[in-house]
Formats: sequence, structure tokens, C-alpha cells
Amino acid sequence: MARVLAVNDDPDLLMMCQIVLESAGHQVETVMEGGAVLDVVKRFEPDFILLDWVLEDITGGDVLALLNASVDGRCPVLVISALDRVATLSRILGAEGFLRKPFTAEELIEAVEKLDAVR
Repeated sequence: MARVLAVNDDPDLLMMCQIVLESAGHQVETVMEGGAVLDVVKRFEPDFILLDWVLEDITGGDVLALLNASVDGRCPVLVISALDRVATLSRILGAEGFLRKPFTAEELIEAVEKLDAVR
């Protein structure tokens, strides 16, 4: 299964994502600050990033820009947000998928497995 980096500043949602994805067989690393993503990517080498759009320190758009500018390249990103307009914006910025909040455990697994299938 996939190595997933989950980025979210909501500890409850972050824990739920970790539990759901690990129960589906994925290896999960979590981070609560968008500014820490590049360091964790280098260390963990995820297959996917599950990225919340609204973070306390920087936006998901800023994280996408950092990932796009990284010399190490980047893995596919699944953006999550309750804001519908973020779906289009995140794709313009290079995200491979979008999942609208609130979502079910099944929807989360399905979205990650969809990205895994095209990887």
C-alpha cells in the first residue's frame, strides 16, 4: 500500500485520517504545519500527500507552490477543503485530486486508492 503524508491543523481530523488510512493498510505520517511539509517529504518520501487547504501557518496553495518549486520533484497531492472554489484553484496549482469536507472514511479511502491506481 501507499505511504501517505497527512497535513492538517485539526488534530481530531488528522487522527481520524491516520486511523482510517492505516486501517486500509497505508503507512501514514502526520504534520500539523504546512511549513514543515518539505522537511517531512524529504524524510518520509510519501507516495501521496493529503493536504488541508486551510492551515494555521500557510495555505494549501502555498504548500503546493513549495512542492512545485522543490528540486526533489513532488508526489501527487489530494487537497481537502470545505470550500468548493478550492477544487478548481487546487487543480490549477497542480493538485491531482480534491475531496470536499465533510467526507466519510469510505470517501477518503476511495480518493487515496484512486490516486494510487494512477501512480
